Amino acid sequence: MIKQRVFRYIAATAVLASLVLGAGPAFAQSIQTLSAEVANDKGVVVPFWQAQSPVAGQTYTFVAITHPSLSGMHSQIGLTATALLGDGDGTSTYGTSVDFTISAGATHRLFIFGTPQTSGSFPAIASLIQSDSAVSGIIGTTTGGTGYMRFDPIASDPKTDSGSGFQDITMLSYWGAIVFEGGNTGFAMEFIGDATDSSAHPDMGAGAFPSGVN
Repeated sequence: MIKQRVFRYIAATAVLASLVLGAGPAFAQSIQTLSAEVANDKGVVVPFWQAQSPVAGQTYTFVAITHPSLSGMHSQIGLTATALLGDGDGTSTYGTSVDFTISAGATHRLFIFGTPQTSGSFPAIASLIQSDSAVSGIIGTTTGGTGYMRFDPIASDPKTDSGSGFQDITMLSYWGAIVFEGGNTGFAMEFIGDATDSSAHPDMGAGAFPSGVN
């Protein structure tokens, strides 16, 4: 009886192994690989942004990016911010992408909003964009929009230390919110790949986590 049970166990294990091995290619074919263009080891992605013209409800997106001036970071890090329309399948942009450089210890502010800028806080924001080099704006259309955002490095090889530190935008600290000005409410945004999220720096020790206590 014991021998029969052992034989049945071995036979069942063999059948299960053959099923797993046979299904391997099918599972592999179902995996969708992200394009290197949005790999979070070099760039930062925001799943959602929103903007409406002031007439439609005074909704805008606000992002603050800080250079924490940590050891190993270049004193100036440049990046490109792009607001894309839709769920990530298309390449249509809202407004025009903006480039800016953040110096050590500084914070850069970015606003995304529609036109016209004639009511609420919009005239003041538009004035800041024109007068303050630490403030940028992606200004869209009267119809507003929603979609996802990308932050890409200006440096061609941000993971290589040129001798003055890494120009790595994933080492920056990002915070943002969708603001509903009319109701004085809003909600925080998620940033994938930034200093507090899912991308570890190549100089981090083995077993160290990209965020939290190490």
